[in-house]
Amino acid sequence: MKFLIPALFLMFHFSAQATELAKHYQSYDADYVGNVYVVPYENKEYLIYYDGFEHQIDGKVHLYKKSNNGIEGNNYVFQMPFLNQRNFHSNGRSSFVNGSSLKYFEVHLANKSVTRVAYYGRVSPGKVRKIKQLYLTQQGLLESKVAVKQAIKKATLELANACGVTLIPTIDWANFVKEQKTTPGMLVGLYSSMKILCDEDSDYKAAIQAITTVKVGLANHSKQPELSITAGTLSIQLDKSTSNIAQIFYKLLTEKL
Repeated sequence: MKFLIPALFLMFHFSAQATELAKHYQSYDADYVGNVYVVPYENKEYLIYYDGFEHQIDGKVHLYKKSNNGIEGNNYVFQMPFLNQRNFHSNGRSSFVNGSSLKYFEVHLANKSVTRVAYYGRVSPGKVRKIKQLYLTQQGLLESKVAVKQAIKKATLELANACGVTLIPTIDWANFVKEQKTTPGMLVGLYSSMKILCDEDSDYKAAIQAITTVKVGLANHSKQPELSITAGTLSIQLDKSTSNIAQIFYKLLTEKL
């Protein structure tokens, strides 16, 4: 019996790890009400949804890995895989609010002052489901091949309006089977990034207008998409496990164009 308590403790410890709860954080000293929802996802990764920051990140979900930030204690930072983008920081700092010490976390967004947020409460199961579904939708991983084809058609028209070029993709559908059958929907992230670049810079717009063909294939067990541009042909290889597809494509396009 002397081993009963340690055994029960270990069972509880690992059970708590396996059922980590989603957490809601809220700003407390800004002139806006910023909300951050941190949702445990797959493979020790996290989805973070932002709302109310008066920033282009509002209403979007991104996937992050949690890592130590080099500060002693239980402190960490969330960083997007393959990208040097860190938006949520735990630095072990506190401030006094209404006479009490309040631990705060920092939200770092482009072209915006750092926002301090504090733990506000748990996230309801319904909210968690919506955040997970929104992430899949942003990724272009829709419910069927029919829905994917419709999304690609819409994205193609929007790209034509924004960049003045019509790029009807050639997709190797035969290789996108089983769990990868809707992966071509990630092409929407590519076209979304192209639209942003056309709006940001005339040189990027001219380079995108020089593209005449887009070819889409299945990646060879790679979590990062492969992108090349040769003689007017843009070729990409996709895998459904790639995270934050629009941000990855934006980075790749700025490197290749």
